[in-house]
Amino acid sequence: MLISKTTFAQLFYKGGLSAAYSMQKNWNDNQASFITLQSGWLVDYHKDKEQSHTFHHLNTEISYIYYPDSIWKTNTDYLKLNLQWNKKKNNKWESNTAVYFATRYLNKYNNNIANKYWQEGFLNPMELSFSYGWKRGLFKRSTINISLSTIRLVVTPASRVSTKNETTIQLKNNTAITGQYGFQAQSFINEMFYNERLHWINDSRIYINQISEKGILLDMHNIIAIKIYKCLEIRIDTKVQYDYLMSTKIRFKQEALLGFYFSNNKSKASNN
Repeated sequence: MLISKTTFAQLFYKGGLSAAYSMQKNWNDNQASFITLQSGWLVDYHKDKEQSHTFHHLNTEISYIYYPDSIWKTNTDYLKLNLQWNKKKNNKWESNTAVYFATRYLNKYNNNIANKYWQEGFLNPMELSFSYGWKRGLFKRSTINISLSTIRLVVTPASRVSTKNETTIQLKNNTAITGQYGFQAQSFINEMFYNERLHWINDSRIYINQISEKGILLDMHNIIAIKIYKCLEIRIDTKVQYDYLMSTKIRFKQEALLGFYFSNNKSKASNN
């Protein structure tokens, strides 16, 4: 006797090009407003089986600031990849195993033309973490993860590290490498409303290494996108970051974007 098992797979991706008006406050309390040119991609992959659920999430962005003297400068440059494997249970919570990887694409140099030197680039900075915990689905294409067991390996350029605030860092070849173990919570929201005219995207996490101001990492990214006409969208993009390796202050950035975005949602069901 053969038993039919249904597998459901869904791939969603969205990307585009936009211009933005940005208001930014960095870890040193320096504030600035400027115009940027930005390109970004969001990819979500879900695969549902009878006893398991696979979820992969990619979030990447590159943007440039244009100055009046015809100089382009990198504003944002990151790649964030989250791979999850979940084992279904009778309740709404699933056991969750996740791998998180983050880095940047491009090399960055100091602004001194007479004494130009490399500061950071691909795999430096970098984060690689492994976590085991629980996952729960929200809405149609959204999840929240809670992990009491998370191992982090963080590679940080020396130019970003405040050594006077963190004495456990080992500096080698302009690089700081740290290992941590603690609690992590993540949210991945990708929902559309009002006939897909309103798009809510949230990619946020909090990590606690110890009960002190030096043991908390906060990275919140929230997007509200409104479709104006076909591929034309206006967006409110908000980022809030706190990283004790760089500063005890919060970094805040908000952008109003107008651009062209293309998205596609592919679904496939099969019987095994």
